[in-house]
Amino acid sequence: MDEKFLSLLGRLETVTSRLESVDLRSAGSAPSGANGAGAAGTAALAASSASVSAFDAFIASYVDPWVTSAGKVSDEAARQATHVKAAFSAQRRFLETAAACKKPAPGDLPKLLEQTSQSIGEVQGAVDKRSKDYNCLNAVSEGIAALGWVMVEPTPVPHIEEMKNASDFYGNKVLMQYRNDGTDDAKVRVVFANGWKELLSHLAAYVKEHHRTGVTWNPKGGAALQYTPAGATPRAATSSASAPTPPAPPPPPPPASAATPAPAAPASGMAAVFSQINSSANGITGGLRHVSKGDKSTPPPPVATVKASAATPKAAGPGPSAAAEAKPPRKA
Repeated sequence: MDEKFLSLLGRLETVTSRLESVDLRSAGSAPSGANGAGAAGTAALAASSASVSAFDAFIASYVDPWVTSAGKVSDEAARQATHVKAAFSAQRRFLETAAACKKPAPGDLPKLLEQTSQSIGEVQGAVDKRSKDYNCLNAVSEGIAALGWVMVEPTPVPHIEEMKNASDFYGNKVLMQYRNDGTDDAKVRVVFANGWKELLSHLAAYVKEHHRTGVTWNPKGGAALQYTPAGATPRAATSSASAPTPPAPPPPPPPASAATPAPAAPASGMAAVFSQINSSANGITGGLRHVSKGDKSTPPPPVATVKASAATPKAAGPGPSAAAEAKPPRKA
């Protein structure tokens, strides 16, 4: 019995060891494929995240110092700079969405860029032609359009360079005006203009390195419209918060006794042109009489008869003028 038991026990151990070896081989082969796919997705996400980190470094190195310099120029420049910072922050959130999501359909892209577009419009709307710093403000207004590179494929960098050239037209005017002026006001404006030039140049360098042919999306990511970047308000809440406040109700109408008929509003545009033509025609033809068919059938008198009748004076009785013009009788 002991020998049979020991033999059976040995066989069980052999079978158990074989089963364990089979489980280990199958477990080792399955995770290898899963790990390969996971490694590929992680590598793609890491590359995209690296672009977001690089954009964060760009903002910290060039955008934030320039915003500080704008606050030293004037209140107008400081207000415009807050919109500039908001525009770059919105673009940062867009790039984070691109790093985590698949490329959306072309029709969905404007929805993802709503905040960026709104901030760009506020930057350009902050330009005042009467301002002392008109050239400073306009340089920023022209250059902020460089953020539109996210809509350009396959060569977004030339778009940034083109917007920088348009901005330099006004930025160079600032430098020419204040470069040789030693006052503190002049120095802060030179720093402001040079800082904006440098900012746009490094934006082009960033795009050239990380998004050379257009925005880099994550092919293994989710839907872009369903993604909420860090620090961003959900899209539905944003749309409801940005809805305009309904206007106040109109005042009650005046009493009927005090009501007076309002004069008719003057016509404008093409309606005014036609009204003027009609009134002029009525003034010209107002004194003309109607011509009947019988009058039309009577031939007009000859021209000579009309001239003779017009030249013949009307018969008139003797008067003071006729007596004065009569010649005295000739003496015999």
